[in-house]
Amino acid sequence: MPNYLSVGPSLPDFAVEVAFASLPTADPQVWTNVTPYVRQLSIRRGRNNELARVEAGTLDLLLDNRSARFNPENSSGPYYGNLVPKRQVRVWARSGATEKLLFTGFVGGWPQEFPDSGSDAVARVSATDMMGLLARARFSPPPPLTLIGSITDSATSLQVSATGTIYWPTGFPYVITIDSEDLTVTSAAGAIFTVTRGANGTTATAHPGGSVITTTEVGFDPFDSGNMIHQVLRQHRSRQDDASIGSAHVGLKPARVRAQMR
Repeated sequence: MPNYLSVGPSLPDFAVEVAFASLPTADPQVWTNVTPYVRQLSIRRGRNNELARVEAGTLDLLLDNRSARFNPENSSGPYYGNLVPKRQVRVWARSGATEKLLFTGFVGGWPQEFPDSGSDAVARVSATDMMGLLARARFSPPPPLTLIGSITDSATSLQVSATGTIYWPTGFPYVITIDSEDLTVTSAAGAIFTVTRGANGTTATAHPGGSVITTTEVGFDPFDSGNMIHQVLRQHRSRQDDASIGSAHVGLKPARVRAQMR
């Protein structure tokens, strides 16, 4: 349960959490509440009208950093070593007994600012949601696999080379091709595929071990370092992020934040 902060009688309470110590692909994420340090936040997503292009959702946070806790170079800070890009951040809202997850995304960095002639210190953090992550991805047919061992013309399961399967589709069914035969993959358990034979009017035939297996289905980005997009998509499948069109803006005066921190 997040620790919420009230910003006024006509506005919902809100909470901001960052998964400092979790890699972006970790599931579950370990969340740290940073709400007391939030001076301002703004969420934008969707499009302004029906003719506009749908843009990635963005979050802008202004964090009180007078203690230098959000400074990546502060070796005595509580988050030292974890103030790096792509850490996950999320924003909750609460109205009465109703809670809503407004935003989940990935931090771009932790830039430092020192306004008021250096008498103040803030971290101005920006984050993008999954749409932003997907916009930078390249999706293409996955790399070919190799058949391990021979199969007869009636076999309904086959083993493939384990290397590269992480980039293959995880939704079923989809069609693969071995030599001149198309096969429909109905499920997979690691490197073992369950198939039906002779798809698309092709003839089921025996295939020797070492045969090349291809698919025209779009797999996950093989250029994505650590296959991050694939793994994070799996995390987000069960999440109920608010996808409404428009934006949200909550402002906190520094004096009010200081009062919360005392």
